[in-house]
Amino acid sequence: MTRWPARRLIVVLAVVTALFDLAVLLPGNPYSSRDEFVGAVAIQALVLLGLWRGSAVAWWVAALFAVGQIVSITMMMEPDLGVGVVSVLVLSAVMTAILLTREVRWFVETSGRRVGTQRFPR
Repeated sequence: MTRWPARRLIVVLAVVTALFDLAVLLPGNPYSSRDEFVGAVAIQALVLLGLWRGSAVAWWVAALFAVGQIVSITMMMEPDLGVGVVSVLVLSAVMTAILLTREVRWFVETSGRRVGTQRFPR
């Protein structure tokens, strides 16, 4: 796999994102068509690739997506929560927590470079 804890967390984020996409398919599907769902999955794949490479833009997009899901679902919440809504809320919270870990933030701040292990000539 990889020695970098941030990259391990990004792999976990990819798994959680896949579970999120499956949860969206449960009753109460917010995507009205197959094309929108495929488009969302493609954008998520690009964001995850950007995170893997240490992109700050990809981190911001992922963070805004995860937090935005929590805020929008909370604001539109109905008295009877379905399994799909609860699953999306929980997975969005997990995605937010992964993105806010010290390892992932450091990885993005250094653009994926190992700053502390480089040797400089004296």
